[in-house]
Amino acid sequence: MVIYAPDSDALTRQIVEERRDILYGGQEGQVTAGGDALADFTNRPRPVRWWHISSEGAGSLRLDAARARQNSGRTAAAAAAIGGDSSGQGSSMDMQGMDAVRSNGSRARAELRNDLSYVLVIVDARRVADVPAPAWMDYVALVSLAQVDPDARPTNYPSVLNLFGDANQAPTALTAWDIAYLDGLYRSRGSEGSRQAADIARRMADDIPATQ
Repeated sequence: MVIYAPDSDALTRQIVEERRDILYGGQEGQVTAGGDALADFTNRPRPVRWWHISSEGAGSLRLDAARARQNSGRTAAAAAAIGGDSSGQGSSMDMQGMDAVRSNGSRARAELRNDLSYVLVIVDARRVADVPAPAWMDYVALVSLAQVDPDARPTNYPSVLNLFGDANQAPTALTAWDIAYLDGLYRSRGSEGSRQAADIARRMADDIPATQ
């Protein structure tokens, strides 16, 4: 769900207060970023803010933020943290990934899995007023499809995630880098977070030269 609001700060607080049971109710099998992340979602003013709820699969990466770090250090979507350059071989970004990894039928492997159930995105009309609508819509598309860390600063990489940074240099649409990242994220395979991250990085490196 995407909500376009004149005062996203007040609306977000209201939604969290009234629907905390849905957003972070500790329901069985529910996967969220955790209480600290929910507080940040609620209280930090942003042009766009988002909250993901997933269902837990076998070996799920994230029951909460603390378990995520314990299980995998960072989620598979931190593929870009492996090291590299803007060709897609890596980045210093820390993007919390939504892992859409299906079982290959083997009983000997417990693959990481995190099935996206619901995404709430709230856009602040005042803060995006000077941003072309297609640009922030592409931004919304990316953060809806991948559990991106709101504090990620991919300034050295050609990503629409830089939209609300340097307005003179930021891309105003999904880039080849963004599309390669999403493609790698959804196609990644591996039994551990680090292996999925490596697979994402490899796919990005393969895809980006062909699309630029």
